[in-house]
Amino acid sequence: MPPLAADAADLVVHKGETIAGAGYSGFESTGLGAQLGALGVQQVAVCGVATEYCVRATTIDAATAGFRVALLTDLIRPVQVAAVENALSEMSALGMEAMDSKLWL
Repeated sequence: MPPLAADAADLVVHKGETIAGAGYSGFESTGLGAQLGALGVQQVAVCGVATEYCVRATTIDAATAGFRVALLTDLIRPVQVAAVENALSEMSALGMEAMDSKLWL
């Protein structure tokens, strides 16, 4: 698989660049929520590393911002496997829908 490359029209978000916050969420101090809202986006899919940290925080912030959230379960990986069940329960309670990426696409 070739490396990911952003096109000029892609929305690129840099997170965790300030010392003010933990930098776990893609929505924290990035303007992502406002940018997606301005584009009329209503649903987002979340994937990534650190299911119980960054993925959890991004999912919670997306749901709190009013987006429908799909968690792409085949594209996430935990740091601490024992903490994943609680993180998934917390995300599900906010309306997150877990699914395989092929189903979402």
